[in-house]
Formats: sequence, structure tokens, C-alpha cells
Amino acid sequence: MSEIIKPTKIPQVRQKNVYRVAEEYQHFFTGKKIPVSIKFINQLCLDLVKWAYRDETALTAGSFWLIKSIPFRTGRSWREKYPQLKQAYEDAKQIIGIRREEGSLLRKFDNATFFRTAANYSEDFRDTAVFQSELKAKQEEKGKASITVVLDKFPDSKLVPEKPKDEENK
Repeated sequence: MSEIIKPTKIPQVRQKNVYRVAEEYQHFFTGKKIPVSIKFINQLCLDLVKWAYRDETALTAGSFWLIKSIPFRTGRSWREKYPQLKQAYEDAKQIIGIRREEGSLLRKFDNATFFRTAANYSEDFRDTAVFQSELKAKQEEKGKASITVVLDKFPDSKLVPEKPKDEENK
């Protein structure tokens, strides 16, 4: 009698996800070092734009770093190092700028605060500020023109009596 060979299960070896660590950052609150991969940076880009779009309380771009527990200086250096994060940050700022402008128009926010910081969040406001600054510089180059206005003496009337002579000399 021939022996029947039963298939045996080959044990599956769980392979851990292998990430190439590009760098690390120190968690804002715990102080632990967190490894950072390019995949992490790409996900951070998506999270940033989604957060700016979906969160109605997102009024400052820097709040994102606080929510993610990433130090502000780290976020800034990553924006300089990773072009995709820089672009996502600019997109998020535009979204936040629109929310702030609409809030100002609807009087949810103070207009003075909005106009003081609008150039940080909107390229249109930045371009307008540059244009106004250039116009002002050109006007100052030309010098201030003096305008002389000559008024003829108005005739006296019953409603406005004539001034006494001694008041005219003062």
C-alpha cells in the first residue's frame, strides 16, 4: 500500500513593514523620537490639506503642527526640504485664507485682524499689497504736489452776518 502524502501547512512568516527612515523628529508633548519616512511625509501632505478644508476651526496654518504634535521649527524645516509638503502647506494656507476672508465679510472675525494678516494666507492679497506699495513708492518719487485753493469772499447774508472788523485781524 502506498502511503498518501498529506500536504502540510507551511508556516507563514510575518514580514514587518520595512520603511526607509528619512529622518526623525521629537514628539512635541512626549519628547520621544519618531522616525519619519517619505511615506509619512506624503501622508502628512494629504492630512494637512484635508484638515484645512474640513476643519471649520482651522484659522491658522501653524495649528496643524500643534495638532500633529510636531514642533513648529520641524514643520518649517520639512517645508524647505520636501517640495510636496511646501506645496500642500501653501494650498492649506489658501483654503484657510478663504475661510478667514469669508468670516471677515460675514463679520464673524474682526476686519482689522483679517487685513493685517491677509497677505500671509492669500496670494491675491499679497499681490495687491505689493502693487499698492509700488504705487506709493512711485508717488513719493514724484514728490508731493502742493495745491493752492483760492476762495473768493462770500457775500454777507441774513443767515451769516458780517464779522466784526477786530475778528478779521486775528
